[in-house]
Formats: sequence, structure tokens, C-alpha cells
Amino acid sequence: MNARVRIFGIFGGLALLGMILILFEARPRPTPLINGERLANAMARYTKDLHSRGEALPRTITLDTLVGQGYLSAEDTKPLQGVELIFHTDAADTNPNMLLVEARMPDGQMQAVLADGSVQQFSPSAWAAIQRNVGQPQHGADPSQPIGSP
Repeated sequence: MNARVRIFGIFGGLALLGMILILFEARPRPTPLINGERLANAMARYTKDLHSRGEALPRTITLDTLVGQGYLSAEDTKPLQGVELIFHTDAADTNPNMLLVEARMPDGQMQAVLADGSVQQFSPSAWAAIQRNVGQPQHGADPSQPIGSP
């Protein structure tokens, strides 16, 4: 094989690699469903404001509450339109089965994040049974303290 063919093959391979990289980089990037940092900051500001007014921390905080009281904009939560999102402030890390977050999807399915970090999916009937049989214990986070406080 002569040197010209080898050089042509090398340059051809590099050109092909360059085209693949350009196409790979040009593809659209998926946008995050919701800005988690903005959501966490909104929750922290909300609970801090409750604490500064001397109000007890509720057992649950809905995403609608955070939007309705101006801690998040409707634009911030637009990807979750139709999803009912509830954050549980009464979860204790001593019980891995306690709910941290529950989400009712537009089709009625339930998603839940448990204190052990797992994500579970439930049908509406299975969710109703869990709510009847388990429930959150009455002990949990200190309602007199804002979320994120020591």
C-alpha cells in the first residue's frame, strides 16, 4: 500500500470523526423537568418565613402553595402542569418507609419518594390502601424549625 493511500485514509477517517462529533454536539440537549435548586430554595424560603412569623411548619407543603404564595413562578413549574406534588415535612430518617414526596400524575397514578431514597409507583387503588393502612407516624421533623435548619 503506498503512502498516499494511507494518508488519504487517515485524513478521511479524521474527517468522518469530525463530522460525527459535530453532529453529536449539535443534537438538542434535554432540558431538566424542573430546576431542583430553585425548588429547594423556594421550600427553604417558605419554611423560614413561616418560622419568622412564629407559625408551625405544616405536615405537608404543596407545589401549588409555593406558586400561589410567590416562592416559585408558574413558569418554573410549567413542566409539571397537571401533576399534584406534595412535600412531606414530617418525615423522619428513622423510618425508611415514610413519605418525602408524593406526586399524583394526570392519569391518576401515584409516584412516591420514600425516606430511604427509593421511588415507588402505585395505582390509585394501591395508593388508597397504603394511605389507609400505613399513614405517616405523628412524630417526625420539628415543626417549630424551618427546613434546612440545624
